[in-house]
Order: sequence, then structure tokens, then C-alpha cells
Amino acid sequence: MWEKSKRVLVSSALSLSLIGNTTVLATVNNPTQTQENENIARNYLKVNYESKVLFHEQVPSKTMIQVLNEDNDVVESMVLTSDKEINLEKPKVSNGKMLSYWTIEMKDAKLFIKPVLTAKEEFSVKFYVKDVGGNLLENHKRIKEVVKSATKDAKLKDVLPDVNPDNNYKFTGWFVMVDKGDGKKVEEKLQNIEDIKVTDSKGEYYAEFFSDFNNNGIDDKTEEITVNFVTNIEEQIEPVKLNVGQKIKIPKLSNKDKIFIGWYTNAELTNKFGNDNLKDSITLYAKWENAEKVINESEKKPITDKDVSDQVEKILNERFKELKEGQTNTEKPNESTTEVTNKATTETTEKPKDNSNDNKGAAATNNQKSDTNNTKDNTKTNNSNANPPTSNPWGGSVQNDTKLKENAVSNSNKITAYTETKYVFKNKNIGEKYMVKFLDESGAFVSSLTLPYGRTIKLLDENEIPHEEYAVRQDTTINLNTEKYINKGSTFLGLDIRTIQVNATEITEIYPTTVKNNSNNFLYKKDEKNSQKKDSNNQNIIIALSIVSVICIILGIFVLFKKRKKKEKDQKQNINM
Repeated sequence: MWEKSKRVLVSSALSLSLIGNTTVLATVNNPTQTQENENIARNYLKVNYESKVLFHEQVPSKTMIQVLNEDNDVVESMVLTSDKEINLEKPKVSNGKMLSYWTIEMKDAKLFIKPVLTAKEEFSVKFYVKDVGGNLLENHKRIKEVVKSATKDAKLKDVLPDVNPDNNYKFTGWFVMVDKGDGKKVEEKLQNIEDIKVTDSKGEYYAEFFSDFNNNGIDDKTEEITVNFVTNIEEQIEPVKLNVGQKIKIPKLSNKDKIFIGWYTNAELTNKFGNDNLKDSITLYAKWENAEKVINESEKKPITDKDVSDQVEKILNERFKELKEGQTNTEKPNESTTEVTNKATTETTEKPKDNSNDNKGAAATNNQKSDTNNTKDNTKTNNSNANPPTSNPWGGSVQNDTKLKENAVSNSNKITAYTETKYVFKNKNIGEKYMVKFLDESGAFVSSLTLPYGRTIKLLDENEIPHEEYAVRQDTTINLNTEKYINKGSTFLGLDIRTIQVNATEITEIYPTTVKNNSNNFLYKKDEKNSQKKDSNNQNIIIALSIVSVICIILGIFVLFKKRKKKEKDQKQNINM
């Protein structure tokens, strides 16, 4: 009997353990699903209806897009693999109904586009958003256009949709185009909306919004501000006038020995100007850096500003051009004429050393080669003084010392000597720095480096796995396929570098900086909330089932012990009898 009770207890414990594990797994799977949702690329989707844009936002790639009808049947289906534009056709409408608006929402990793129908009354009124600045709200959904049905003499205010201004915008009012009788229509703002009634189906009203970046209730187009510039060099820039909410096209500066870093909003040059929409008048200050400092630092830290990179590249090219011109002038044969005056006798003329026949032969060879590079006059003079070589058992040629001395005396007491330095190999690029630029798939600038000639470059991916390898020989542009260097679900931000030492060689390793994708799309966030809500409900169900199971197990154990005691009591009574 006790063995049976033990089996019941063990099975109960296993049941509790299984329930506990199920609860833990459900809790862990929730963030995993959310993380998968966040780590996904996006493409732009544009939805039009009757030449009006209903939707234009980013949607997760590989999302199933389905256009439904009134009965939720799929009319059209597609998978989003790139930026796409969809032009909706007029939906089929059943008798007694009319199209009011379209809904676009994400649910269960699918994007559903569905027409919303309404009962058709005597008249219809159309409302839409003109230009930018906000949306209409209908059944808590943001839309750009809606058609409403109304009875005759219904008040317009009863069918007006709500409005939802965008950030930095405010609602101006409702407007209508009015025919003044001459065939021209003019815009009029609706006044006394409470008194306006629907009398026909020709009514079309649109909402307008105005930008208010400084939040003072005044249309930014009517407010003028001034931007002043402090260049910190001799060149000066005139102030610029513009309106609140506008962006300024900031001017670029240049200097021979300095690099223009950018514009700053304070004289201490600590707050860089972000070129945002301006709210008030402002003074911008130019920041400069020594060119040599920027070039040296760019060997260890990439230049991410294209303007700075272009300035550095220009300076390096100018330096290389000057160096090349200097080397061209230096490489011309060095010719020097030495006059030696015979003060006493012909013995003052230097006599070639005869302790090394090899040296004599080398000297003769150099003199003969030098003659071919000189002018005709010098060639003739030298040829007149040339001595026939004699055989040398050690190789080369040996000149006759006696004839050389006689010829030196007869040459008007002058000796013409030619000197030229010959190199076996001389690399003019060693010690020079060159620019290495990186561009993405679209050709957009990513960053640049200035590295010494001969430096080895290794490209690594996000997982530190090496790919290509280069050696710096000249100014180089490298086109990157960024997807090749990052993991799925990561976003490429830029490049970073480090220098490692392998024996006596320095190697520059370049690797990507990344960030995990975040969901910014309001449709996707809505779907994520629904998913989280569904997971929360599942967890609540699991917890409730766990509690019920525990109660049932406790009751079962209690009943089992009660029966066991009753049976033991009956056995004792039988023994006594």
C-alpha cells in the first residue's frame, strides 16, 4: 500500500517539475521572439489610392502583404523583398454600402490592407489631408483620406473626422475650394462649422497644418531669423536670413595649412552644429585643426567626415606633387667641372693610383659612361683625351699612366671631371603616406585612412574572421559590400581600426562597427504589442493550470491517506472480532 502511495507522490512531483519547466520555457521564449522581431531589415512601402498617398513607411523585409476585400478574402498577395509601390484598385462594394477608407495594419507578421465600408446614406462627404503635417483619425487609425455618409441637412461637425498633427506641427483648420462665379476657385477657411449642413454629395474638405518648431503658436513661414558666422580666419562670410524651421546650407572653408573641421554653436568649439531645423537666430563658429595633426591621427582613427577626408586628400596630393618635382630635378646627372692650375710642373696633376687594377678599371668605366651623357663639346674634348685600354688579367680595363699624365699636361692645364651617383634600387615612395578610402555598395563615403607606403591592411568581419588583404602602394579606393562583413540582424554603422605587430611588421586591421536592429515602425510596434499580449495571456493560462494541478494533486494525496487510514481501522476491528 505504501509503495503505491510513493508512486503517486513521485508522479505528482514529476508533474510539478514538468509544469514548472513549461512555465520557464514560455517566459524565455517571449524575449527571444521579440529579439527576432527587432533583428530584421526593412524596406519602404508606398500605398496609393486614386493618386493619393495613403501610406509611406518602412516595413520589415520579407513581410507578407495581403490586400483583402470586405469579407477578409485575399484579393492580392505578395512578399516585400525591396522598396515597393502599390496602387490600390477600387474594391467591390455590396449594395447599400460605400467605401469609407482603407486600413493598413500589421498582424501576425503580415501587413493587411483592407477597405472599410459604411452604410450608404443620401449624401457623401469627402475629407482629406492637404500636403504634410498630420493625419486624420478614424476608429483610432491614422489615415490620409476618408469618405463619410450623411443624411440630408446633417450637421457637418457631426461627420468631421478628428485630426492628429505630426511632431512640430499644429492644426490650422478645415478648408474648402469655393467657386466665385468666374470659373476660378479660391481657398476659404471654414467658419462657424456648427452652422454648416450637408446638402449634397459635392462637399470636399481638407485639413491643413503649419510648422511650429519653436512652439510659439506662430506659423514658422512668417518668422525670420539670422545666422551669423565667425570664420576664425581672414575670410569672412555675410549673415544669412531664413525662416524658423528651415535648414541652412552651411558654407565650406579652406586653408593651406589647416583642416576645416566644421561649424560649432559656441565659441569654445565644444557643441558641433547638427544642421537641424533652426528655431532661433544663431551664431556659428568655425573650428580648425593643424593639417599634420589630422593626417597623423587618421592613421589610428578613421576619418568619417567626407569634407575633412577631401581636404586631407588634397593636401597629400599637393605634397606628393611637390616631392615628385623635387625628385625629378635631383635625378638629373650631376656635372661638375674642376679646374686645376698647374703651378709648377706637370707632376702636380693627380696620378691614378696603381695599387688596384680593379679600381682603375671601374673608374675608366664610369668615365666612359659619363661621357655619353654630356654635351657634344665635352664629348669631343674627352674623346681627344681618351686613352686606349690595355688588357687586365683581373678583368676590366687599365689605362696607361704615362699617357694619362701627358694628356693631362697638354689639356691647357685643366682637368674636366664628371661625377654621378648610381643606385642599384631606390624606392621613392618609402616614408610617404597615402589615403585609403572606403565606399559602400551605393558609392557613398564611409571613412578614410592615411597609411604609410607598404602597410598591410586586413579586412575583418563582425566575427573577427579575416577576408581581403591589401598592401598600400598608392592612393586607393576600396568598395565594400557591407552585408558581407556583418551578421544577419545587424546594422552597419562604420569602420574602426587597430594596429597589431607581427614580428617587425605593423598590420592595420579594419573591422565594422554594428548595432542590432530596432523596430521603429508604428505598425510593427503594434504587432509586437499584440504578440506580447498574446504571450502574456499564454503565461497566465499556464500559471492557472499549474495552480489547478497542484490543488488536484494535494486533494488526491489527502483522499488517498484518508482511505488508507479507514482501511487500517477496519482491519483492526476485524482482528479484535
